[in-house]
Amino acid sequence: MKAGKAVGIVALVAVIVAAAYFALFGGGGGAGNVPPEKTRSFLCVNPACGKAFAEDELNLDDAGPHPTGGVMAPKCPACGQFTIFATRKCPKCGEAYVPTQAYLGPKGDLKCPKCGAVPAAPPRRARRKR
Repeated sequence: MKAGKAVGIVALVAVIVAAAYFALFGGGGGAGNVPPEKTRSFLCVNPACGKAFAEDELNLDDAGPHPTGGVMAPKCPACGQFTIFATRKCPKCGEAYVPTQAYLGPKGDLKCPKCGAVPAAPPRRARRKR
């Protein structure tokens, strides 16, 4: 009888801890809980398409080789080509664009197609002294 009572108490404590966790932290991290300014936007780089998409509108697991070769990209739901890439926001004009370097590799560049600005390189971390 004492063992059964102990199991019941442990189960009750587990339920209380789980309820407190869900009450404090919202219980999950699905896409519905992500604020709009934190979601990524994507753009189809197929010149015949050019449609923009939010991350929740795409199946990012459905990827294949980009027509230029070598790079894997998600399939565009509008044109059916593997030409979807994450956008970057221009630091100068605010335009959302896909750097050509994303799909052309070293042959491409990072500059904004609208104003020509190039984003600053991320700061380099200092080397640790040994």
